[in-house]
Amino acid sequence: MKKVLFGLLSLALITTTACKKSKDAPAFTKENVAGTYKLDKVTFKYGSSEQDITSAWVDDCEKDDVLELKVDLTFTSTDAGVECTGDYSGTWSIPAANKFEMDGETYDVATWDGNYAGFSQAYDFGGQNGTIILYIKRQ
Repeated sequence: MKKVLFGLLSLALITTTACKKSKDAPAFTKENVAGTYKLDKVTFKYGSSEQDITSAWVDDCEKDDVLELKVDLTFTSTDAGVECTGDYSGTWSIPAANKFEMDGETYDVATWDGNYAGFSQAYDFGGQNGTIILYIKRQ
């Protein structure tokens, strides 16, 4: 009986230590969020439908801009590549665990995995009440 119990315990120990654990997203803190990003896409979500509106929402010359979120809670947006809007800077913060604020605009955190973030905000887009989601990707 001891051999069977020991065998089952050994088997359970081997299978639990051999399995890879899924990597959880890092906490949404200023230290983890700080970095350099580019806009990936902009979507409009209403009901269960989410539509990519990047081409309608963002000028082509803005798609190559670089956003640097600094640990001191300031940011710089650099008009990289094709120039159109010029560089600008401001402030950002994390007022709550699921909130992101940039220059006084507050967004909900729709997604965060450490390298990819989606920030959403209620919006009326052509008479459709829904949610705009801005997706940025770490460079």
